Amino acid sequence: MGVIGRYYGPIGTSSLAVAAPVWNLTFTIGILFGLGGAISFTKMKAESLENSKRANEIFTISIILVLFFGILLFLACLLFEDQILYFFGADDATLPIAKEYLKVLRFAIPFFGFNEVLSSFIRNDNRPLLTTLAVGFAGIFNIGGDFILIFRFDMGANGSGTASACGAFVATLILLTHFLSKKNTIRLAFPKHFIVDTWNTIKNGFASAFADFAMGIVTIIFNNQLKIEISEFNANELEFNKIQSSKIQLEKIKIEEIYV
Repeated sequence: MGVIGRYYGPIGTSSLAVAAPVWNLTFTIGILFGLGGAISFTKMKAESLENSKRANEIFTISIILVLFFGILLFLACLLFEDQILYFFGADDATLPIAKEYLKVLRFAIPFFGFNEVLSSFIRNDNRPLLTTLAVGFAGIFNIGGDFILIFRFDMGANGSGTASACGAFVATLILLTHFLSKKNTIRLAFPKHFIVDTWNTIKNGFASAFADFAMGIVTIIFNNQLKIEISEFNANELEFNKIQSSKIQLEKIKIEEIYV
């Protein structure tokens, strides 16, 4: 956000604040099914060998759900982008930059939630270092990409969104190496208890996911309130300028009358 602010000025920071709820929704989905599923996954593995097979069913359910809702969010951003951004607090000044930011980034929306699920399960599969490396390299790629694409290639907000999308792909590739490891115990399995396991997943992840969701709601309220105040300020400033202009015209008329 700071890099965009440096490129565009204050309007750039405001534009990214408008797009921020998209991040909140994306990570809400990832946390809900990632953390929620990983809790059930670990519990099942600890109980018995039979439940260990059930644990892989939970992993499969979490992957299905996060990709389903991630794709829905992507389609919503693709088809109703203007309406969503206006609802999030955009105005005519911030909308173009926010759209530029999401131009490439929206295609990576399913990957962010997918990475959250993979990180949660891989961490609980005794590979916390791998998840740390994935986040670290994605962050380095993102920050470096911001400076290169925004300033070197003069891509502006689109460069920042592209760098974030590339960072997500890098994290995905690193996390997927876990499934090539001999230490991996996670498998895809046909979900025989889809409804029950889905309910347990949502129940386990709801509290943590709601915290991220609530942050998005606060951001939307703040953006819209700020938009109202700026609109009122501009209206008052316009009215003040009209009054001042009228006063100047009256003074000119009085001066002309005196000399006449």
